[in-house]
Amino acid sequence: MNPCDISTVTIPILIASLSALAAIAAACMAYKSAEEAKKANKISLHNQKLAIYEAFRALSMHMTSRGQSADFVEVNKFNRCQDIAPFIFENTISTDLKKYFRAAFAIADEYRTDQNLATTPETVKKNLEIINSLTESLNTRLRAELKIE
Repeated sequence: MNPCDISTVTIPILIASLSALAAIAAACMAYKSAEEAKKANKISLHNQKLAIYEAFRALSMHMTSRGQSADFVEVNKFNRCQDIAPFIFENTISTDLKKYFRAAFAIADEYRTDQNLATTPETVKKNLEIINSLTESLNTRLRAELKIE
């Protein structure tokens, strides 16, 4: 057998070339798959942010309409959102969401225990101030987080 015989040289080169093409195709598919996964993650994160924003707006509207007579059950609906906020938003937003919830919760808890408040207790006034000071800022920052790039 002649070492320069074309058939003995061409078959291994052909197999190596096909393997290289298959590897390139696999790399291209993996890159495209990674890009699609990034898009899916962005959509998922956006949906989480949107859900928290909607829950915040609902709580904000409730606190605006009910004030010191906030309903405990309505306020408590926001509990899960403020719990998961640190995983979704930057620290300042999640901290302010927690402050807002705690103030609203304290007001609702006070009203739940004494619905015949003749005067507004100092703790309720303080918590209403916290809510009033955070509402517009949180609304603006949460809306900014919802912008899609």
